[in-house]
Amino acid sequence: MVIVGSAAMDITSRARTQPSMETTHSLHSTTPGSVSLSPGGVGRNIGEATHRILSNKSGSQAPVLISLIGEDVVGGVLRNELLRIGMRTDGLITIPGEASAVCNMVLDTGGGLITGVADMDIIESLEGNTVSLSPSQPNYTNHCIRVGHGTVESVQPESGCVRRQSEGFDDHRHCVALR
Repeated sequence: MVIVGSAAMDITSRARTQPSMETTHSLHSTTPGSVSLSPGGVGRNIGEATHRILSNKSGSQAPVLISLIGEDVVGGVLRNELLRIGMRTDGLITIPGEASAVCNMVLDTGGGLITGVADMDIIESLEGNTVSLSPSQPNYTNHCIRVGHGTVESVQPESGCVRRQSEGFDDHRHCVALR
């Protein structure tokens, strides 16, 4: 199975106390609380769930996540976390000079989302690329999940190529071979 989508680092900040008008907390100040980091991204989350369900599969039969990561600390952590839980990492494409995807969420004391910032620019550049899988892995071409913008345009079992919808960018020179 192939999952095409985002791998991101989630940064979750949660206030320890509810700011009020009587306290010194204001919109332009910090609030005591906790901060946690965890691997995320819809594609990565689906990939991990699929991996856990199909944990008896190995090698070329194991699910693979196709995603872009930056050549940065966050990209390294995302790769290492996939390895730690036993997932394949050969579908992660490292883009030099780009920042890995990060989603920063600020929660209130009850865990409700107050605001957030999602830097997913690298994932947006996944659009228009064609991902080529080795023909020796025919099972992949029958099961492809595309997460996010665009859809899977076609799957070509004879070549093992997964082509995705793009706007005027449809060039096989940008295939990525997974081994």
